[in-house]
Amino acid sequence: MKKFIIIIAELIFVLNLWGTNYYVSPNGNDANAGTLSSPKFNISALVNTVNPGDTIFILPGTYNYSNIITLTKSGTASKRICIFGIGYSTAEERPLLNFSSQGPGDSNRAFFLKAGANYWHLKGFIIKEAGDNGIKIESNWNIIEFIDFDGCYDSGIQIGLAKDSGSNDGSCAYNYILNCDSYNNCDSHKSGGNADGFACKLFCGPGNIFENCRAWNNSDDGWDFYSNTFGVLLLNCRTWHNGDATTLRGNKSGNGNGFKMGGNSTYSRGTNIAVGCIAFDMHYVGGGGKCFDQNDNQDPQVMLNCTTFDNVKGFSMASGSSGHTIKNCIGFKSTDKIISDQAQNITQNNSWQFGPNQNDKQNGGIANYDDFIIDLSNNNIANQLAANPRNVDGSIPDNGFCRLSPSSDCIDKGQVVSYTFMDKTYQIPYTGIAPDLGAYEYQPSTGIFHTIQNNISTNLRITNTQITDIATVLFYLEKTEPISLSITDMSGKKVMNCIDNQIFPSGNNYHIIYLGNLSKGMYILHLNSKNNRQSIKFIR
Repeated sequence: MKKFIIIIAELIFVLNLWGTNYYVSPNGNDANAGTLSSPKFNISALVNTVNPGDTIFILPGTYNYSNIITLTKSGTASKRICIFGIGYSTAEERPLLNFSSQGPGDSNRAFFLKAGANYWHLKGFIIKEAGDNGIKIESNWNIIEFIDFDGCYDSGIQIGLAKDSGSNDGSCAYNYILNCDSYNNCDSHKSGGNADGFACKLFCGPGNIFENCRAWNNSDDGWDFYSNTFGVLLLNCRTWHNGDATTLRGNKSGNGNGFKMGGNSTYSRGTNIAVGCIAFDMHYVGGGGKCFDQNDNQDPQVMLNCTTFDNVKGFSMASGSSGHTIKNCIGFKSTDKIISDQAQNITQNNSWQFGPNQNDKQNGGIANYDDFIIDLSNNNIANQLAANPRNVDGSIPDNGFCRLSPSSDCIDKGQVVSYTFMDKTYQIPYTGIAPDLGAYEYQPSTGIFHTIQNNISTNLRITNTQITDIATVLFYLEKTEPISLSITDMSGKKVMNCIDNQIFPSGNNYHIIYLGNLSKGMYILHLNSKNNRQSIKFIR
C-alpha cells in the first residue's frame, strides 16, 4: 500500500505540470469533486470537464459500466487529453472496465471518439464485453496504448466511418495503436463474421499505425481493412487462432483469417504494409485460414520479414493486376499453399525460395520448426507463448517465441529492404552479413525488435527511429527528478528539444517523441538531469 501511495503521489507531481488531474475509483461517487481524495465513479462524468493537458486517472479495481463513454472534446498536439489507468504492478492488475451489462447492440461501444475528438491518449486498462466495439474511433491523431479488449460483441478497436459513407472526409486518420491486445471478441448475436481483433475499415484516412499489438481467438479476423481508402502500417504485430467456433461465445465464427488487407472489391484501396509480423494457427474455417489475405484490395500490398506457419494459406496474394511485394519472409506448414502468387508479384529471398525443393508452394523451402529456438509444433505451447502476459510497461515479453536458433538456415538469407509510408522511406535495420528471414533478427542476447541503440550501462534506449516518425525513448531514474531530453547532430548542434525540465518518477520511464522533422542521418540523444548525464547515438 505504501508503494502504491508513493506511485500515485509521483504521478500527481508529474502530471500537474501539464494540466488538471481528475480521478475515478470503484468506490467513487459522481457527486464528488473528482480529486484523489474525493474521486468520481464514472469516467463519463469527467469527459466534458477536461481541457487540453488534463488527465483522468483510473484507480485500480473493477468498474461495472453500461453507458457509452463518448468523447467530443479535442486536445492539441502539445497538450493531449489523457485517460490513464494507474496503480498496477503487473499487466493483469490494470483497472478493469466491465461492460457486460451493456448488452449487444450496434451502437453499444465502451468508448466512442467522435469526429473532432482529436489528440486523446488512452492507456493502461482492460475493456471487457462491450456491446459492440471496445473503442470506436472516427477522429484523428489519437494514441491508444496498453489496453486489452476481451470478449466484445464486435472488433476490439474499430477505426472508420459507417458502411454507407462511401468516401473519407478527412477523419479517422493518423491514429497510433500501441501495445494493445484483442481477444475472444465475437458477434454471437449475429453471424460471427464481424468481430475482429482490430479493424481499420470503412473509409479510414491516412497514417494509421498498429505497433506491437496482438489479436487471437476472435470470431472473424485478427485485423480487417475492409473498404479502405488509404493504407495502414503494421509493425511487429501478431495474430493466431481466429475463427474457431468451438472456443467462442455462441459457437459463431466468420472467415478466421489473420491480416485481412482488403474487401468489397473495387472499393478497397491502399497499400498496407506489414513489417516483422507473425500469423499462425489459421485453419478453422473452410475458405479461410489465410495468414495474409489480399481480399480483393486493388493496390499492391507489402510484407517484409514476416513469419507464417500452421495455416491453410500463408500469403494469399493472387488476385487483381497489382503486384505485391513479399521479401525476407518465412512460411511453412500450409495445408494448401505457402503462397498464392501471381506473375506481377515481387517475391524475393523468402524461405520457400531456397533449398532443393524451392518454389514448391506447399512444402518447399528451408524453413521448419527446427529453425526456432523453441519447438512450436505443439499448438498449445505456441499459443501460450504468443499470449504471455505483457510486461508492466506494455511491451511483449521476449520469451523466445519465433526467435531463430543459432543453426537456423534462415540466418543471413535476406536482402536489405525498405518501405515507404506517408511519403517517407525507412530501411529495416539488421545485424550480421545480411538480413535474416522472418520477424526477428537472430541475436545471441535478445532485445526489442528494431531497437536501434541500447546503452546497457545507463539504460537509455530509443526505438523505431528508422521505422516510423514516432519513436519511444526509454530510461531509468534512481530517484524522482526533473530531466531534459534533446537531440543534436554529430557536430553537437542542437536540432530538437524534446523535454525541458519535466519531472519523472524513479524507476522505468518512457517518452514518445516525433522525429518527422529530422532528415536521414546519425544523431545523438541526450538525457540530462542533476544526477544523470546520458547520451546515445541513433540512426534516422
